[in-house]
Amino acid sequence: MLVKKSPKNAAVFNINAGTQVFPNTYAELEFAYANHKFNSNYMEMDEFGNPASVSASFKTRVKTMSGFANLSYRFENLNIMVIPYITAGVGVSSNKVDNMTIARNSPTAAAVYSPTKTTTQAAWQIGGGLLMPVSKSIAVNLSYKYRDLGKIKTSTQATISGLSANTNYPFLQGRMGTSNILLGMNINF
Repeated sequence: MLVKKSPKNAAVFNINAGTQVFPNTYAELEFAYANHKFNSNYMEMDEFGNPASVSASFKTRVKTMSGFANLSYRFENLNIMVIPYITAGVGVSSNKVDNMTIARNSPTAAAVYSPTKTTTQAAWQIGGGLLMPVSKSIAVNLSYKYRDLGKIKTSTQATISGLSANTNYPFLQGRMGTSNILLGMNINF
């Protein structure tokens, strides 16, 4: 019963600190936190990969804390009201899959409960954005970032009808890739 699903929309919080290292080129350290909700109905598959007659649903949350070392290039010499930029970074992400509950929609089925599992993975991101100066030292920052936060998976341990069991496979696993639209403020000191 391996399930692969996409997360629902989530709030993402970032904080960055950096400095100019070359003309138009900036280095920064970034910390990001997100809380993704997974909640879906699905059809179970039989041993041949065909849909079984039992449907099920699951719900959990995946909390990610990640840190990146980024380089960005600002196109500052375009003589327009906004400053476009591109950015890329590498880092590490801690991905915590909260307690997961799976309910089979069958009169004889019991709920399955899989405990919290955390994995730490290499991560990377790419993106771009627009800086809109509002004063000499403050700019509004609108950006898009694609982040690959590494692999996530639930525990193979489960509680079924009050009994502890090892399922030999995780209920949820895969790569955690997110598309983020961010609105923030840059302050130059």
